Amino acid sequence: MEKLKIYLADDDEDDRQIFREAFNDINSGNLLRTSSSGLEVIDYLSANDKIPDIIFGHKYGPDVWY
Repeated sequence: MEKLKIYLADDDEDDRQIFREAFNDINSGNLLRTSSSGLEVIDYLSANDKIPDIIFGHKYGPDVWY
């Protein structure tokens, strides 16, 4: 089975850390990338051909999620 590419964008470092820990506890072998803003996600998507399979975004982030 192919590894999923998962991207998490959340402005709260504690929330990102909790997500990373839970993700690592699952030990799924999937790939996780994190950032602190939706703008970083847009920059990443603009610069890369590798589109994540799943993107988690903070609903009330301070930038582009509105």
